[in-house]
Amino acid sequence: MRIQGLIPAFVIGGFVAGFSWGQTNTSRAISISGKGSLELGQLVDYQFRGADHRRAWLSQTKVQVTARKMITPWLNVALGIEGSAWYETYDAFSNNPFVVPDQFFSFILHQSEAEISWGELLHMELGLFPYKYNPDVRNLGEYVFRSGAYPGFLIGEFDFPLARLTGVRLSNHLFGTLDQNLLLTLETQYKPFHDASLTYLAAYTPHPCATIGGGISFSHLISVNENRTTPKTDGAWYIEDPDTLRNALGTDSLILGDTAYLTFRGIKIMARFCFDVKKFFSISAFGPEDFKLYGEAAVLGLKNYQLYYDTLAQRIPVMAGFNVPAFKLLDVFSLEAEWYGSPYPNNFWNAFSIQPEPRPIPVVTSSGYPASAYRKDDWKWSVFARKTFAYSLSITTQFARDHFRTRANNPYNVEREESLTKDEHWYWMIKFAYGF
Repeated sequence: MRIQGLIPAFVIGGFVAGFSWGQTNTSRAISISGKGSLELGQLVDYQFRGADHRRAWLSQTKVQVTARKMITPWLNVALGIEGSAWYETYDAFSNNPFVVPDQFFSFILHQSEAEISWGELLHMELGLFPYKYNPDVRNLGEYVFRSGAYPGFLIGEFDFPLARLTGVRLSNHLFGTLDQNLLLTLETQYKPFHDASLTYLAAYTPHPCATIGGGISFSHLISVNENRTTPKTDGAWYIEDPDTLRNALGTDSLILGDTAYLTFRGIKIMARFCFDVKKFFSISAFGPEDFKLYGEAAVLGLKNYQLYYDTLAQRIPVMAGFNVPAFKLLDVFSLEAEWYGSPYPNNFWNAFSIQPEPRPIPVVTSSGYPASAYRKDDWKWSVFARKTFAYSLSITTQFARDHFRTRANNPYNVEREESLTKDEHWYWMIKFAYGF
């Protein structure tokens, strides 16, 4: 829905009033923080629904405001909203020079959580909260909460390498070296909605130069509607027995007892590492992020399904990154690369269909590309840099061929498939940010 000036004026006025209220009522111990940003960039080469395009301009302005209050020494609450002014990327596909893209305003709940802490023994977050388990990645990675298993897909967003989760997280920090997290989260972004997933993540730092981590996630473990989690539709069946499958291929008849149904439910596992070379040297010229080598890999679904998900290697995304020494001239200068050998498009369309069908389309994709074209999109890359100045001013830039998707206000124009599928596809972005 397009929002005219009334709502933005109301939000800004409420923010100013809230900030003044928080400042003048110090006895309430409410702290308010915020940040704003201007993002500019361009899709240099990309695809949209089976056709190649060039030179789509990208622009977005964001504001984020968060209020925190300490209720007791062990209980904190945080509430935050985020608003953005943006233009449809969809309009860039029109060759009509008289088509002027509309500006849209979007507002979302960024954070709404209660935090309960018992020292390092146990910490709990409850509600809606941003969460990042891999502190090193700048673009690619963070697979546990930014992926689907069946169908297998990866998502990403410029300068937002984390996820917003709804549920509860229990964590602790033991012996100064071991971090543990247990999360029970509800699905709020992709169908089937409301299913609960159980995830355990851990990270061990045996030496200041090295960290290793891993975890397991039982995706859609608890279903609120099993007919949605495991839809028994004509498009979601498969044959369990390999011999029966071989005999059935090329025929029009199947024995009902030989078929089963695909499910969104799946088990993901993840492993990661970080090796900080400069910890072996005492050279003050290096910045805190310089010389870090890191990586992450995940298995998006342990179970094989004959014909469609029959090779485990095609469900394993792997990324590696290295922070090039910037000698404190930059906060970070990161190079990242990823390999994901799925033969299917990186498309979450099936998770949004009226009757969810986890099966990918094996011959021709929804964009019109032949499936064979997606054997060339396995590699992704990203170049990321950031510099922070005084007064919380920062500049961030990124050149990438990653999991970018175009944006549209009309749901019929929303592209569920990533835009960068060929070697020549890429984009660049620059972001000016400021905060208090």
